[in-house]
Amino acid sequence: MAAFPLVAGFGPPGLEDFDGVASASRAPVLDHGLTSVIEAQMVRLIEQAKQETEIKVKLELKGIKDAMLAMDQQLDNLLQRLEGSKPTESVKGALDGEAIGKILAEVEQSWGQEIHAIKGEVQMAMASHNHNADLLAHHRDTISAMKEKCLRIQRKKNTDVIAELQRLEARIKASQTLRQGAEAPL
Repeated sequence: MAAFPLVAGFGPPGLEDFDGVASASRAPVLDHGLTSVIEAQMVRLIEQAKQETEIKVKLELKGIKDAMLAMDQQLDNLLQRLEGSKPTESVKGALDGEAIGKILAEVEQSWGQEIHAIKGEVQMAMASHNHNADLLAHHRDTISAMKEKCLRIQRKKNTDVIAELQRLEARIKASQTLRQGAEAPL
C-alpha cells in the first residue's frame, strides 16, 4: 500500500510540528521530471489521435470520391451507348419528349439521393474531426493548467522551505547568543 504525502493543514490532527505547521518531510514532493513525462505522453497521445482522425477522414473522402468517379464512369458509359446507337423507328416513337423527361427525372432523383447520402457522410466525418480537434484543444489546455498548478505548488514549497530555514537559523543564533551570555563571566 503506497503512502500518500501529507499537505499542511490537510493531514490528520496531531501531526503538526511544535509551530503548528506540518514538517517539510511530509510536504508533497513534486517531480518536475514526472510532469515532463506526463506532458510528453499526453502530447504523443494527442498527436496519435489527430493522425488517426485524419486517416479516417481521408478514407471517408476517398470512398466518396470513388463513388462519384464510379457514377461519372456510368454516366460516360450511358452517353457512349446513346451516341453509338442509331435509333430505329420503334425506338424513335418510344423516346418522345415526355419519356425522356421522365427518365431524366428518375436519374436526377437517384443522383440526388446518392449525393444527399454522400453529403451526410461528409458532414459526419467533419463533425467527428471537429469534435476530435476540440478534444485535443481541451487536453492541451488541461495539460497547461496542470503544469502551471504544479509549478505554483513547487514555488510555494520552495518559499515554505526557505522560511522554515530562516526560522531555524534565527533559533540557532538565539540559542548561541543565550549560550554565550551564560558563559560570560559575571
